[in-house]
Amino acid sequence: MTSERGLHRIHFTATAEIRMGPDGLDLVLAHGGRHPDLPREQTLPATWRERIEWPDGTVTAGVSEPSTLWYIETPTQRIVVDSGLSAANVAFANEVFQRRQLHQHYVHLPDSSVERFLAAHGTRPEEIDLVVLTHLHLDHFPNAPAFTRARFLVHVRELAAGLAPAPHDGFHWREFAPYLLQVIDRVEIVHGDMQIEPGIEVWHVGGHSQGQLAVVVQTRAGTVVLGSDFFSTYKSIELSWPPGIYTNLDEWESNARRLRRVADVIVPGHDWSVWERHPDQVIG
Repeated sequence: MTSERGLHRIHFTATAEIRMGPDGLDLVLAHGGRHPDLPREQTLPATWRERIEWPDGTVTAGVSEPSTLWYIETPTQRIVVDSGLSAANVAFANEVFQRRQLHQHYVHLPDSSVERFLAAHGTRPEEIDLVVLTHLHLDHFPNAPAFTRARFLVHVRELAAGLAPAPHDGFHWREFAPYLLQVIDRVEIVHGDMQIEPGIEVWHVGGHSQGQLAVVVQTRAGTVVLGSDFFSTYKSIELSWPPGIYTNLDEWESNARRLRRVADVIVPGHDWSVWERHPDQVIG
């Protein structure tokens, strides 16, 4: 529930686990976070694992990170940030990874599915009013059709990349465009920063993806920034280090400074340490 005077509470869960091989570290932090002045153990994100198990029974080092879903209830509407991943989304993604010969694998987490998570907060996917799609990389939007009456906020630059991605685009993939087309009649275009309602804004920050959005929420804990993949891990925040996937480094650096100026709390999009810092899975 929300408090008065435009202060909101943010709930979160992980609907899937994203596993990547050793080269996945270069996707999480630019150059794998190799820092000229710090020893390696100080730059590895909390998502690094010495042992990742793969479906064929092999074990390697690699990255394990959450696919995070956020829920904000306000006096006037129910808001979800990104779509979460369903079991069907996960199965399809794994098929695509095999076809593209990528060392990645998704694991669906049924105990924290979108439906169970929202039910715990007294609602259902079909009752959600607004979904903020922070960007259209394949782990952030494929479950959009589950929100059957919601409006979807997407930045104009991101919409073009998601619907007609270039063959060389790292994470806008044409195989996933049909998920977006299923809800295209309910997409509302964002051209810059905008206020959703008092105490909740979306900011166009780019950097990681052309139309990357951050969600800025006023809470009892102060100004909370849901960084999505702009800050995918706490190491990115602590070291002022961009993610391994970025489209504009100058844009990332300038907006990283901008977000830090306003934020009391910055929450990364793909870091299990969020659960350690907020064990009740609520912020604010």
